[in-house]
Amino acid sequence: MGTGAGTPRMGGRQYGSPRESDEMTFVSFDVETANRDRGSVCELGWTVVERGQIVSTESLLVKPPGDLNYFEDFNSRLHGIFPNDVSDAIDFGDGLNRFTQVLDGRLVVAHSAAFDIGAIRDGCLVAGISHPPISYLCSLVLSRRTLALVSYRLPIVASELGVPITGHHRSGDDSRVTAGVTLEIARRMNCDSIGSLASSLMVRIGVLISGQLEGVSSVARPIGGWGSGPPDPNREADPEHPLFGKVLVFTGALSMTRAEAWEWSASVGAVPQKGVTRRTDVLVVGDGFTGESIEDFASGKAKKAIDLRAKGQMIEVMTERDFIESLADLPPPASILH
Repeated sequence: MGTGAGTPRMGGRQYGSPRESDEMTFVSFDVETANRDRGSVCELGWTVVERGQIVSTESLLVKPPGDLNYFEDFNSRLHGIFPNDVSDAIDFGDGLNRFTQVLDGRLVVAHSAAFDIGAIRDGCLVAGISHPPISYLCSLVLSRRTLALVSYRLPIVASELGVPITGHHRSGDDSRVTAGVTLEIARRMNCDSIGSLASSLMVRIGVLISGQLEGVSSVARPIGGWGSGPPDPNREADPEHPLFGKVLVFTGALSMTRAEAWEWSASVGAVPQKGVTRRTDVLVVGDGFTGESIEDFASGKAKKAIDLRAKGQMIEVMTERDFIESLADLPPPASILH
């Protein structure tokens, strides 16, 4: 991993350092989407942090770009944004210009950054516009490096850190909570700059440049047929992916077939298995499980993880949405395409 301080390095290539990386100055960022396509951005939200202090929070409804301007029930139920809410909103491109002006070269922090930053890239691609170069850090990764939790969903991380939750699944609210989470982790790590925080946790600063996400992508390759069980992990995958090397089990009904879920997980270097054992690191719970609060883990399939943690097994629970967002910048495995 790169140092994250000063000028980030990725794959032997050097990129310009984000402005003021020697200060605790950054812009936390979140998007909401209208449908399952990541580029269907319907709301942008950001919180500006200057020298360790939150100075402003804004959110902006936008029309999803191009032919992605339609809403699916799942998304609307999640964030409460419906077609009528964006009928008179500005276009995605105009909203992005507003965000870019506020950003002004600062580093961006997002919780599950591959999804949020990737949404900008995909939205720009559909809209036929260029995107700004963005240096970014992922607070989800920071949380995994510093906390031992059953889940790293934003509200659960915030609750653990004592960060007030003013709302959830609206971009302005989530960006403000993300800022609070990042500042509290920095305080606990005795870091006085965003660069030193990345460096101390050995987290690489990612870069969105020339239409590509540098620092979060991995190489997917054919892994073989479905056979009678899960495929072998892709040993050529990015070792910095959060699921690389993790023994992963799916439980409950998913929006994809179990074979597809196995193939996706194997493509990022995870080790998919059929059932929970003492080796299991991650349990992905389907059946519409949301995991919005720790109370959600008190019953159902997620309770198994709580019981195992009580016995000393540090298993993590992910929702299907968490799992899909972790794959946000990856092409489908070749075996799924055929």
